[in-house]
Amino acid sequence: TTEDPYIIESMADFMKIEKAPSAYYLVGKDVDFMSVPFAGIKTTLTGVLDGDNHQFRNVNLDGSGLFAAITDSAIVKNLTLYAPIMRLGEVSTPAGLLVNTIQGSMSGEDGSMETETVSAILKNIKLISPKVVGDNYKGIFGTIAGNASLFVKITECLVTDAKISLPMADGVGGLAGQLATASSIKASAFDGIIEAAKMVAGAVATAGSGETIKDVHVNAELIGSEQIGGII
Repeated sequence: TTEDPYIIESMADFMKIEKAPSAYYLVGKDVDFMSVPFAGIKTTLTGVLDGDNHQFRNVNLDGSGLFAAITDSAIVKNLTLYAPIMRLGEVSTPAGLLVNTIQGSMSGEDGSMETETVSAILKNIKLISPKVVGDNYKGIFGTIAGNASLFVKITECLVTDAKISLPMADGVGGLAGQLATASSIKASAFDGIIEAAKMVAGAVATAGSGETIKDVHVNAELIGSEQIGGII
């Protein structure tokens, strides 16, 4: 709970999220992951991770984001990843350095026109000097989130000094790969270099008409054969 959270002070502490993904976690100090390769948290996060403005340093992700999935009312906030590395293989599923797929939820009684929406939230996330490589990766990639849909809120997030090299990918965004179903990115920024095959953008590679991108800043070198956009 907020009053009595699980405290994360080591990589081993962080991996405990795998067995209790609905709990409340608070990072108690900066944690050095020592560049040990791992595939992130595979179970879906439905709880809260509050970084308390601490850093995860030298995270080395092999084939998946720090979280495979985040859903419902889950929150990840106040966390910095310093010098993370991500390696992607020959797959076509969405990927993100922080999270591969994040989505909120919607519910309503049968036959009722009224629905309740729930937002998953990423707030005050900083990725400093991230490096992403994958010569044969063919999916949609976003440095913060690969696919963000169903009322997701991404706010006050920063990616700086990024180097993303995914030369066969069809959709790479500096912040999110895909933004869908009333999701939003606000007050966020990307700085770095992105290489992809096509659909390359400093903020979001692809988004629908009902999504919100507001107060987003980009300073990027974008490399691709077609469909290159500064923000989207």
